[in-house]
Amino acid sequence: MKLSVVRFLFSLVLVLAPILSYGKKASERVLEVFELNNRKGLKDDQGKILIPAKYEDIGWSNGSVDPLSSTIGYKSNGFWGLSSLNDQQITKAVYRDLSPMSNGFLKASRTDSFEHFLYFGVLDTKGMALVGFQYYDIIPSGDNYIASRYETQKISYGLISGLEATLIPFQYKAIKYAGNGIYQAVDARDKLSVWTVGGLKLPVENLDSMFRVNSNLLIISKEGKLGAMRNDGSMILEPFYKEIVPENDSVLRLTTYPSWHLTDGKNKRLKTFSFDDIETIGPSLYRVQTYQGEAIINISGEQLSNKSNWSVVRTDENFVVSKEQNKFRVYNKSGEPFLEQYYDSLYFDGKYFYTQIVKNNKELWDVYNTYGRRVTRHSYDQIKPEGSKLIMARRDAYWGFLDFNGGMVIDHKFERAHSFVEGMSAVEYVGKWGVIDINGNWVLEPKHDYCEVINEAVILIKNGESTDLVTPGRGWLHTSNHSIYAEKSWLIEETESGNFGLLTSKGQKVTAPEFDEVMIPDMDSVVFMRQGDYWWSYGKDGNKISDGTSKYQGVSGLSEAFFGIVKDDKFGFVDLDNKLRIANRYDSAAFFQEGMAAIKLRGHWGFIDKIERLIVQPIYDSVTPFSNGISVVSRNGKSGIIDRSGDEVVGLDFDEIRSVDKNTYILRQGNQYGFYHRKSAYVMLPRFNQLELLPNGLFVVEKRGQKGLINEKGVDVIPSVYDDIHYDLYNAFYLCKEDGKTETFLVR
Repeated sequence: MKLSVVRFLFSLVLVLAPILSYGKKASERVLEVFELNNRKGLKDDQGKILIPAKYEDIGWSNGSVDPLSSTIGYKSNGFWGLSSLNDQQITKAVYRDLSPMSNGFLKASRTDSFEHFLYFGVLDTKGMALVGFQYYDIIPSGDNYIASRYETQKISYGLISGLEATLIPFQYKAIKYAGNGIYQAVDARDKLSVWTVGGLKLPVENLDSMFRVNSNLLIISKEGKLGAMRNDGSMILEPFYKEIVPENDSVLRLTTYPSWHLTDGKNKRLKTFSFDDIETIGPSLYRVQTYQGEAIINISGEQLSNKSNWSVVRTDENFVVSKEQNKFRVYNKSGEPFLEQYYDSLYFDGKYFYTQIVKNNKELWDVYNTYGRRVTRHSYDQIKPEGSKLIMARRDAYWGFLDFNGGMVIDHKFERAHSFVEGMSAVEYVGKWGVIDINGNWVLEPKHDYCEVINEAVILIKNGESTDLVTPGRGWLHTSNHSIYAEKSWLIEETESGNFGLLTSKGQKVTAPEFDEVMIPDMDSVVFMRQGDYWWSYGKDGNKISDGTSKYQGVSGLSEAFFGIVKDDKFGFVDLDNKLRIANRYDSAAFFQEGMAAIKLRGHWGFIDKIERLIVQPIYDSVTPFSNGISVVSRNGKSGIIDRSGDEVVGLDFDEIRSVDKNTYILRQGNQYGFYHRKSAYVMLPRFNQLELLPNGLFVVEKRGQKGLINEKGVDVIPSVYDDIHYDLYNAFYLCKEDGKTETFLVR
């Protein structure tokens, strides 16, 4: 169990006990720690005792055992002191920590007078204090020390000299030596400043990161852009680049970001931004993408927030909600944290922030207003916004309701609760359901198996197998032993055997549950009920529109006072009185729209009017309903556009025609695109590789990989010289992109 004086790197694989040496020549003696009666001492390789076995430990508090300049640490009564190797105590055992540092001195710690905190200082091997005991931690850095202090519940870092002069003030969250005599200091905003070893602050600030290429060249990052500077802080390249790659010590390969030119509708450039991507997110606000992540800038290009590895999940005029490593945080538009914590879940309704953190596997919910004040007086297990007046909150397994001052409006006493509907909420209280109003008063006493507020006029009650519909304050409406549920503007009664009945939204019975099918079209103003092959129809107030005297295979929705019907495998139309208005003679038919219905006859489509005049002959393979007086038709694989007279306004020459708004139709021939503008009657024949209609009625077009902007008459607004164009909807500008470029740069 001995350690040779010269410690070669590969000389030992296992060390079985702490063995010490002093001196630097292999011929000098080897020392070892020995133990006697649970005490430790030191002896040489001849067995001569140098330090008797009288201490709790020999070595250093960090677990190492190598002596330093013929000194070694000893531990007595739980504290460390310094001894010579011939048993002369240099210091008393008064230190909580004592260990060698790389600069040949000793790092030691003592407690304050209340023994609450440890304070570190530096000793020499004679036990003299070189740096006073006033630091939270201290690390050697050449002739200096990176030290930290704990003040106002915060750790701050600075740089001090060996004579304890402050070189970098104690105002940083981290300090790191960057080599060749300079340090980088990180402030509370995670921004870097640069200092020399002598304490001179270099004229570069607010950096995001920095790394050294060689002894006089550093790559710096600021606001997501890269630059280069010399060791004295003089700038070689201002931060502008997306990528800087050193080819060698004197040549850099530079890649710029794409340029986004903010351009008005007269092709005048207002501003240029340099980012990977840019997106408008609000009035005068943009979300931009750099190699670091996302940031928010204003229309002047000023970064209001900048975080690495984050994504923006919501913005409004005052706040940015970000997601950072699956945690949510709120910032103001200056990029400063608005709510201090990171949250596991967060919802913002424009007026209040609903925040959740998970602590010890328990969800804790709170509400904050837009002034940053916590509204809730306690944290809750769960929170649901209840509109503009109340907050639904669960605490200790019970639900209650708060106002937006955090005051308790309705006590936490409900096992379950529903959202308020028209000022009423169904709640479960002591195992029974009732209904309360917004003040917590009982509308229905809690004595039911289940309750549900359907609307302001109808409450559903379940007791055993019975389902009742009642109206608040006025009493019973309907009783059933079947299931009742809301479907659009109707109430449906359904039996276990799958039959259906109908009630109005006010709970008035329309039909008994004896129908095989119920169909409610999207327009919701009529409902169809089928029994066998016969159909009934009812209006919104429950009035019968048509009875089941007619046998139909199917019916379709009401459109322009006509129902579509299928009878004897043929399509026709009946009116609101169930009178046949268009004979069931067609192979297929579509809704009436603008007084015309598409019909299919002998495999082809045409149009009829409401008195069954054949307006457009059935000669097309497909048609669309008339919209603003025109229909897209196709024949033999080619598409065109006709008017209400059947005349072609766009010839059947195109592979595809699709409507994008009420005036505009995109025309495609092969891989080329054009458009037809209904209002101006202008046809732009396909000649573009891409064509996109903007909300303002202009078109982004691409030809030979370059994009521009044209109006509805095909006139250039912005020439096709850009790699991409984004429309700034909020500010009515255009963001025109020019791709970044790569070049080499010689460092002189």
